[in-house]
Amino acid sequence: MKKIVAMGAAVALAASMFAAEPVANVAVTEFTGNASVEWGVDLDTNKTGFKNSTDAQLKFKLFDGGSKSTEGSGIWAELKIKSVDDWGPAWKAENGFCAAKGAVIDTAKIHFDNFYIGILAGDTQTGALKFTRAIKSGDNDNGKLLSDVGPADYTQGIVAGYDDSNFGVAVDFRSAKAAQYTNDYAMAAEVTLKDSNEYLSGLEVKGGYSYEFADAPVMGYSGSVAYKATVSGDYYVKPAFGYTGASLDGTATTNKIAGAVIFGWGDTEDANAGVYFLDVDADTKKVTPGVSVSYEKDLESDANYGDIEAAFYLGKLVENLKAAAWLETKLVKEGDTPITVLAGCAYDVKADDITITPKAGISFKNEAAGDKVMVKAGVDVAGLINNTTFYAVYASNNLKADSNKKGTVNVGCKIAF
Repeated sequence: MKKIVAMGAAVALAASMFAAEPVANVAVTEFTGNASVEWGVDLDTNKTGFKNSTDAQLKFKLFDGGSKSTEGSGIWAELKIKSVDDWGPAWKAENGFCAAKGAVIDTAKIHFDNFYIGILAGDTQTGALKFTRAIKSGDNDNGKLLSDVGPADYTQGIVAGYDDSNFGVAVDFRSAKAAQYTNDYAMAAEVTLKDSNEYLSGLEVKGGYSYEFADAPVMGYSGSVAYKATVSGDYYVKPAFGYTGASLDGTATTNKIAGAVIFGWGDTEDANAGVYFLDVDADTKKVTPGVSVSYEKDLESDANYGDIEAAFYLGKLVENLKAAAWLETKLVKEGDTPITVLAGCAYDVKADDITITPKAGISFKNEAAGDKVMVKAGVDVAGLINNTTFYAVYASNNLKADSNKKGTVNVGCKIAF
């Protein structure tokens, strides 16, 4: 009987070591759509025509997210499994059950108080420096100023480290992923002063080094510093600076610096700026209320003195007003400096249930960047009919082109919910 009680207690203890697992919860989370019709005229050809467009989306979830992990103290083994949105290649139905790649192993470590040894695949590269800009542009990952450097494709192995609220130290020792028995090894070490540190909260400092044990070794070295300081209320300023370098058998192959600063007054949103020329697909954009400036320079290249990008996004600072601007330039050594500027604004004028929104925008490139100027101007009227917006917009062609084309005028309506 005592054995049975002891076994039951052991099972209860093991069960208590796991957090909440995913729970089935089938629900529609988003069901949206819109349909529009537009009629317009090309002012250069005097030709007219209609254009229809539709878009509908249905999003649903099958379960509430969750995780399952062991817990302990002193010397103990940690394994953490997390549910993920990426469901993998396919579902598999078997014996009335449905399985899918809907989970990942997030952590696998053996702890010795604050020290640990991790046994998951990783890498031997360091140096990636991300920075939040007011407007994300292109594929910069909302501020990826520097990329990782060091030996690539060394993913299989272990990492030993130390971790607390102030510091993080991680040393990877790994072999090549191509095959197990290769005698090819590389290591990487990274030291971090966390922005949660008790000495100067908001300050983050990183330093990294990596080395490939080979006849022609690849080495990587990196360092960065960033500091977020609250000015007042939601207002803050955050500067950052970083450096990455790499060499092959002692000869430099990468040598880059980057710096940036943002004066902000809000949180990052998964959205676009909502004005002409900066209203691209919201799935690929991020905006942060504020003014940001960033600088990047490849020290191995003599082509220019570096790249500068500046951005401004008003956010909700002024009621009913949307405004944003983005600038990019290269500091060339010879010739004219290329400059690209995109800017726009929109303002909601409310009268009872009706909202009238005049909008305007400009896209400018000087001669060195392509010699192009285009403008857009229009107005939206919402509230006359529920879920319906009527609009008119003028879009120019390149105003600096020799042909001096006039552009297009379009009017239309969109029904959406």
